Amino acid sequence: MRASLAVQRGAFTLDIDLEVAPGRTLALLGPNGAGKSTALAALTGTVESLGSIELAGRRIDHLPVEQRRIGLVFQEYLLFPHLSVLENVAFGPRVLNIRNPTDAAHSWLDRLGISDLAQHRPPQLSGGQQQRVALARALAISPELLLLDEPLAALDAEVRESVRHDLAAHLRAIDIPTIVVTHSFEDVVALAQDVVVLEAGRVTQRATVRELIKSPATAYVRKLVAAWGED
Repeated sequence: MRASLAVQRGAFTLDIDLEVAPGRTLALLGPNGAGKSTALAALTGTVESLGSIELAGRRIDHLPVEQRRIGLVFQEYLLFPHLSVLENVAFGPRVLNIRNPTDAAHSWLDRLGISDLAQHRPPQLSGGQQQRVALARALAISPELLLLDEPLAALDAEVRESVRHDLAAHLRAIDIPTIVVTHSFEDVVALAQDVVVLEAGRVTQRATVRELIKSPATAYVRKLVAAWGED
């Protein structure tokens, strides 16, 4: 995936280039208001952007949202409370007229180890279980790009670490480019191989996770690395 995004929203300007290889996870790291979620919205097409987006060897920036084949896990998961877990996961494939949507849903529930939850409804699930259902729903459409917007922020602190560990394992097992938006350096270290630091709509550092830890380029990053190192 290669993207050059330029978004103007009032007085705020986002100007960012992103590149993620299949099978790798890029963390888009930055403080609140840096433009991280705006970048995701530009990639999905819900916010108008100048520039270009190339995915799986084709330009998609001219395509409507439903034709971009991008899986998205929202911060609050946004599962349909009146549908079962199976129906939630099959929803995307059914809307996109993917063959055998129920089979696709069962396959991802099995792969993520939650097939026993198929007939439950979201209000019956824990936060960690809802996160895995949301991930299964995003992957069931066979996306060419996976986007996760603060995927652990809605979890209680006591379960966040275990869910983070599980999510990292799942991301390592899929062979598509993934972008994780976060302001948590713990998420960066656990989930990603590469990092783009975004501050006030501009990229202030690009690095591997290891390079970032060794040579943080701004005061914001130095503070995060120092706090992480003290834990």
